[in-house]
Amino acid sequence: MGMLFSTKFSEDTDQSRFSMPDPIPDSADPADQDWVISVMLPYLIPQRELSRWLAFDARMRAEAGDAAGALESIRALLGFADQLDGDLFIISTLVGYAIEALAVEVVSVILHEYGDVFSDDELIELAHMFGSPRFLKIPFDSERFTVEDILQRTFTDDGNGNGYITNEGMEMLRDARWFSEHSGSDLSRTVATVKQMMLVAPRREQLRMYEIISARMNLREAAGYEIYRNSIYTTFIVPIWPDEYKYYLLYTVTGAYDSLPQNKNTRRARVESCVAAIACELYRRENGTYPGTLEELVPQFLPSAPEDPFTGKSLRVSVVDGYAVIYAVGPDGDDDGGVMDGHELSFRPQVGGIYRHYQDPTQSRFLDGTPDGDWVLFPPPWWITH
Repeated sequence: MGMLFSTKFSEDTDQSRFSMPDPIPDSADPADQDWVISVMLPYLIPQRELSRWLAFDARMRAEAGDAAGALESIRALLGFADQLDGDLFIISTLVGYAIEALAVEVVSVILHEYGDVFSDDELIELAHMFGSPRFLKIPFDSERFTVEDILQRTFTDDGNGNGYITNEGMEMLRDARWFSEHSGSDLSRTVATVKQMMLVAPRREQLRMYEIISARMNLREAAGYEIYRNSIYTTFIVPIWPDEYKYYLLYTVTGAYDSLPQNKNTRRARVESCVAAIACELYRRENGTYPGTLEELVPQFLPSAPEDPFTGKSLRVSVVDGYAVIYAVGPDGDDDGGVMDGHELSFRPQVGGIYRHYQDPTQSRFLDGTPDGDWVLFPPPWWITH
């Protein structure tokens, strides 16, 4: 992507931002040694930036009637997502979700604003692009490596899987700003360090808790849409929020785990609805009108109708302003014809129906803040509202 990578540099310049010192400093003090695992993913930000340019290019080409060029840019967008799918890092997966969502938005714009720019064959090719298998599994191996590396460097090891945080380990955590810094005299800093060290759980308990978190994560991910329909999944994946200091290492590494299954399910719903919208357009061209249900597209235009996360039945389709809108009924369980809640125009489903309260609860008939409307998947709500 035009960036210079080097292992040698002598000053902080743009060319050396993504460099590692060479040779890596060696020290007998563990606090001064480099990490065993040091991951640098400098291409993620440029990929996000280039993705926006590709999305813009696809729209410009579609506006100019260049269907092949627009298709090429969308293919490149999804190619970025495919690259990140093989990265085996959670942050890469999340960036891949975002890039894929941008591609869905581009297709929304093209279908709504530039009508018949794509031929039937090009629409079929586009559907196959989005239907290609990707992001089937959330990668956790890199997170486990990180946890094990941190524990090895910051805790003692009695040879039986247990140990306690060391003074040097505490300083390493301070340098990494994983514990709050304390200003004042050296004495106050020492007292604060001792107090925090007393709160940190021993090594074996850290590993035990990480195994619990990993098991919950795997269970929640394997459940798929069932997490929205079964109360057993309302338990937090990361059960350590009240014990911030006791498990602060895990809190830092796994704090975002609770939202990952929802992110994956949101990605699945949006991509499947995009393929369904393309099928609806092909149906319209052949029949002169949009289908009344997605089942009408099976098997000629779709192998099967995509699933509504809340009901287990098919997603719904309605015609709004002359265009097809693909939607799920939402957590309130009733069909509002593809109309979103006026207070929750960008909501995503949460496990167990836990939603934020409205600023003015009297404006909603749901006192717990559950959105009174459908979850519109295609076109994306943020595109509709703008």
